Amino acid sequence: MNQYPKLSDQMNQQLLEAREYKLQLWTEYVLFDWHWWLGVILTIGPILVWIMFHKRNERKSLLLAGLTTAILAAAIDTSGQFFGWYDYRYDVFPMAPNYVPWDFVLIPISVMFTIQLFRNINAYLKGAIYSVIVAFTVLPILSSIDIYVLNNWNYFYSFIALFSIYVIAYLASQIKNTK
Repeated sequence: MNQYPKLSDQMNQQLLEAREYKLQLWTEYVLFDWHWWLGVILTIGPILVWIMFHKRNERKSLLLAGLTTAILAAAIDTSGQFFGWYDYRYDVFPMAPNYVPWDFVLIPISVMFTIQLFRNINAYLKGAIYSVIVAFTVLPILSSIDIYVLNNWNYFYSFIALFSIYVIAYLASQIKNTK
């Protein structure tokens, strides 16, 4: 007889209990902590900057790059957290599996601005510079304030992931509307 349905129900019950505990911890220790406020600012601030300063004539191609970036960043972060390679603490939204300011705001908007700016620089060089700055400067800062915790991961792996995301997003931004 197949034991999977019963074992799956037990696992889902354990996950539900873990989520309830996470929500309890989040409500008690994270909500309104300075880390939480930083996450809120890092979610709202870049969006406002993007609205004010992006090139409107390039909006469609940049938004396609941003969407591509968000999808890839979220997929990589979901995998990284699932396998225990790293973790994000101080979630802005405890129900989200990823650190929302990072995957859905900071990385996409910074990639869109990097694509938009410095048009005369080779895209792969820009991607490499961008990835070095984020992987070896921004992520260590997030680690130093306990938002980003490395387990079985290192910053070089992040560099590779960020460079790959940047190149794919750049290529997506080059798709021309045939209309």
